[in-house]
Amino acid sequence: MNGFSRTAALLSAMLLGALLPGARAGVWLVGWLVPTMLFLVFLETRLGRSSLTPRHLALLAANLAVGLAAWGVARLVSGPEVAQAAFFCGIAPTAIAAPVIISFLGGDVAFVVGSFLLTNLAVAGLLPLLLPFVLGRPTPEAFAQVTGSVALVVFAPFVAAWLLRVLHPPAAAWPAGPFLLRDGAGGGKRVSAATVEDDWTAADLDAAIAASFVARDGLRATWAYRSLVARNLVLEFIEDQQKEVA
Repeated sequence: MNGFSRTAALLSAMLLGALLPGARAGVWLVGWLVPTMLFLVFLETRLGRSSLTPRHLALLAANLAVGLAAWGVARLVSGPEVAQAAFFCGIAPTAIAAPVIISFLGGDVAFVVGSFLLTNLAVAGLLPLLLPFVLGRPTPEAFAQVTGSVALVVFAPFVAAWLLRVLHPPAAAWPAGPFLLRDGAGGGKRVSAATVEDDWTAADLDAAIAASFVARDGLRATWAYRSLVARNLVLEFIEDQQKEVA
């Protein structure tokens, strides 16, 4: 699916929702579908110590600054009610659906997941401290409500994805330059897929495909696995080139 098709699919989903107002009866499903989508994204994303960059900290600082600045300006201009509305609009962290949408569009999912986790956890931790100041009254119930929501939507799918990777790992995995190759030994595509761990070039792509033909740890990849490695890597290479041309 190319960039145009992905954009068209997103716009079609929005249009379909506008044309079917009766579908709001199933809005309760969102509470289950969003964690499910995040689970699938977390399953494909591996975060390490290098996942948190100065750009993430800059985004967090901007997130907090926008919320507090909006509250201060609106309070001076319009009063406390508008100021509170401005604060909540500005303090909202990276959207829950952001990692899913970026994955669908073929963007940098690891960066967005890092931003999503950092901003949501930081805002959830700071909000109980900021609310008494913003609302002008104590809010003892805020911490429990915010923590419960974040635990259900963020931590539950994150932990579930981590457990699945631990309990159902590939039979073998080995680095090939900036790629990580896997042999699933018939365990399915997730444990057989190759993933990109760093910046890469066409030469790295050729080397990774060649490496998938080499036996490792007493295992030899099947022809189906070799084909899958080549297909996934070549398609990703083509999509990246299309983005650069666009």
